[in-house]
Amino acid sequence: MSKKTLRYSLDTLPLLTEGQRLHLEELASHPDDRINPGDIPELTDDQLSEMRPARPRLRLRKGQTPHDT
Repeated sequence: MSKKTLRYSLDTLPLLTEGQRLHLEELASHPDDRINPGDIPELTDDQLSEMRPARPRLRLRKGQTPHDT
């Protein structure tokens, strides 16, 4: 079975359902101190070994440097 990568931009994101919108509004109303990062499982050594640094998605013109943008 092949995996298909889905890519979205702000222009192509599907609209939220009413339930999704209400859920996000309810979450946004919670104060930050209610966030419990202890629920998040730690990454395993295997997961960490597969990680690669993020590459910036800059499209530079010939002769342009990232500092010129």
